[in-house]
Amino acid sequence: MYPAGLTSLSFEKPVLYFLSVLLDDKFEPVNEMIIPSDMGELLFKSMDLFQDRGKIPLLKLDFEEVQNKSLFEFQYFGHVAPQKFHSVKVVKDDENLIEHTFADVNKDCAKLEANYDQEVSLGSIDIKILCGSLYLWRSCVALPKKCEESLSKYFGKMKTVSRYQWKMESYFVENDIIVEKWSCVVPTESYDKGSVTVTLRNGIVDKIGS
Repeated sequence: MYPAGLTSLSFEKPVLYFLSVLLDDKFEPVNEMIIPSDMGELLFKSMDLFQDRGKIPLLKLDFEEVQNKSLFEFQYFGHVAPQKFHSVKVVKDDENLIEHTFADVNKDCAKLEANYDQEVSLGSIDIKILCGSLYLWRSCVALPKKCEESLSKYFGKMKTVSRYQWKMESYFVENDIIVEKWSCVVPTESYDKGSVTVTLRNGIVDKIGS
């Protein structure tokens, strides 16, 4: 299904990592932003949002491979999250189009490896909703740093629908891995400790605890 040496995670990682870079409080907008990937170094080109009445908005992020100039178009439903990854389109220099679809509306088309699927005891809290809330929050904080003002307003509105309010506790780089630690307050009737922490490595949830 995928080119030799690549997996679904190869296509999931770039934009998740892109968000982690943007979340650095020392980040400053630059003319060129290049991120590593299994497909080579990817240069960020643009971001756009497609909204059709009655349909879930599609967020599109475009990158160009630095060496061979292949174009990568990543599409997400509404915001950047593993479970919101719709598709990736790759156009090589011979104009040959390759498309991989990972999820459609209410339908999974491929197994996504970046989803957090470990068993965690957090009372009655739904781990999927918890992680989804954090990914939504991160998108709304990070992406306005690299998008047009109109799209920034969209993320401002989206942030208000997050189930939980998140606070970044720490951010550091260790052996080329960006580590983020976030926390949120949760109802004590749902989880008696009243708060949850989530650690991400290169934009992918790695650990959930209290």
